[in-house]
Amino acid sequence: MMIKYELNGGIWAPKDEVKEEFYKELYDFVNQRFETELKNISLLDFQTSEPYIIGNLVGKYYLKEEVGGKVEDQPEDYFIGYLFKNNKFLKLIPHLEKFFALWREIENCTEPNATDFYANSWASLVDTAKFFKYTTVEELQKSPEAPSVQDPRIMWCLQNCPDVYFAPTKFEKDKLQRLPKPRRDDYEFIGWYSNPEFSGKVYTNLEEGIDTYHARWATHSFFHSNDGYPTFDELYSDFLGDFSKFLNLKISKEFERLPKHGPVSEFCKESFNGRLNEFFSIKEYYDKWIWLIDWLKSLNPDKVKRFEFKDGKFGLEAQVRWELNSLFVRRFHLVWPKTKDYSGAGIREKLADSTNSEIVKVKYPVGELVKFPEIKKAGYKLVGFYEDYNLIKEVIGPIKDDRYAAKTLYAKWEKL
Repeated sequence: MMIKYELNGGIWAPKDEVKEEFYKELYDFVNQRFETELKNISLLDFQTSEPYIIGNLVGKYYLKEEVGGKVEDQPEDYFIGYLFKNNKFLKLIPHLEKFFALWREIENCTEPNATDFYANSWASLVDTAKFFKYTTVEELQKSPEAPSVQDPRIMWCLQNCPDVYFAPTKFEKDKLQRLPKPRRDDYEFIGWYSNPEFSGKVYTNLEEGIDTYHARWATHSFFHSNDGYPTFDELYSDFLGDFSKFLNLKISKEFERLPKHGPVSEFCKESFNGRLNEFFSIKEYYDKWIWLIDWLKSLNPDKVKRFEFKDGKFGLEAQVRWELNSLFVRRFHLVWPKTKDYSGAGIREKLADSTNSEIVKVKYPVGELVKFPEIKKAGYKLVGFYEDYNLIKEVIGPIKDDRYAAKTLYAKWEKL
């Protein structure tokens, strides 16, 4: 008996199941051994996070950094060593090593030991996450990190993941045949049903007498308190507005690409010569923006003293100025002082999100009535949720379909 699958908008993506299993191992490994921010994040949200977010969350636990290292020499208290010692993903690890070296070579990375998988734990995890994120040329072309990395060798690596499982096409009696999960962007797979009404049993394996399986989907919406910055662009504009007021000079978001430095913003040029120290010496601006410097400091644990502001100056003003520049232009500084890479999707968005009191992700099966979360703000009552953060469109009524799939809905408040 030949088997048919009604994917209902989904596609087959066998690598996704390997990704989910790999990330679950990583998620459990870190949570069982360390106290980190990861414990506040669900497994599903971790599995669907962007590569740079995953790197920032758990990059230091991925592998022990050792130039010229080998997987068999990795200690078990690092994730790659744990996998090897426990005979897990033994075919995938060398595939990731090869992919990493090719990606960095084709990307023309100039840092020392750029193609060495074991030289940089954070970089290796970020590129592992890129391996799982991308499969097709079209996905690479749309990506913020890798539109130029479209080499046939990279495509072969992306499309030949070890240990993938394909959906069975024919029922075989006396053989356990698992039903794999399909993928649908912005949706979560609920399960396989034997009918398009999605009633009755959820199937995990092929069963005799059933020749068609129907995929059921859930989706999600984000309910946003809208009491901070709704986007990074709004945050950036507000910062430049204050800095322009301080200088009595209009500073735009324009930047110039300089040979030795890379992209250099107008802010970076105009904050030279002690002006950034002067800006933060003013209490109004210090109180308003020091949290942003603290966030940058948290991403640079080896340079903490450079970000500390004492006696009217930073430990190293140049570090702070170029770090802010890298954040604004989404590109790391090419020469001293070296900065973090803020080019990854989701990094700046997550920063803006952190300024709001609540962003609640609500998951719901497509076709069922959505229960709105209870969001509160002291001294205000909630008017409703809107599709735009400027609250110009109409208030959103009951949701019974997927028109707001993966969209953010913004709260409007009225003072009591």
